[in-house]
Amino acid sequence: MKKYVLLVAAMVVGTVSASAQFFVGGSLDYRSYGLSSTSSLSFVPKVGYVISDKLEVGAHISYESNDEVQDVLDDYGFPKMDSDGQTQTTTVSVSTTGFGAFGRYKFLESDKLSLWGQATLGMKSPEGMSILSLSAVPVVKYALTGKINLTSTVNLLHFSYTSTSVSGGGASFSDITLGAGGAAPIAIGIEYKF
Repeated sequence: MKKYVLLVAAMVVGTVSASAQFFVGGSLDYRSYGLSSTSSLSFVPKVGYVISDKLEVGAHISYESNDEVQDVLDDYGFPKMDSDGQTQTTTVSVSTTGFGAFGRYKFLESDKLSLWGQATLGMKSPEGMSILSLSAVPVVKYALTGKINLTSTVNLLHFSYTSTSVSGGGASFSDITLGAGGAAPIAIGIEYKF
């Protein structure tokens, strides 16, 4: 864990102090899952270093807020009803902060549009848990100007490995996902290159 934190800190310091090109940016992502009445809002600022025309590395921090509407259950596990015969509900909110490091490799480029592969190693800590993840997704960049790029993480094809631990000696589990699609297949961001 300490090595991971030091690696991210070294990347940020190296990026800011380097004389070569670096970039700052971020994304704002809103997801809403209609059937389960769940919504999520995340903000992810980034800083990165351009190693070459085809290779970039960087670090990010993240904040995510999730709200889920759940049925209120009685002592027997059945939904409670109000006086009008409607199911009683409550909203459960969870906030998460995290950080991570990423690397990108450019596969294709055509005029202002380019396709990158991005691998990310991240850590986040929702209340009472810690989650370590490794993921790979395609990223599309569109050069608005020589210094400003519009970015889109395309979650249509993705790979991820997630390890979750519950604090206080609770359970821990892992999950591997290789798939197509998702609840929010596209996240849009912007980057400014110095």
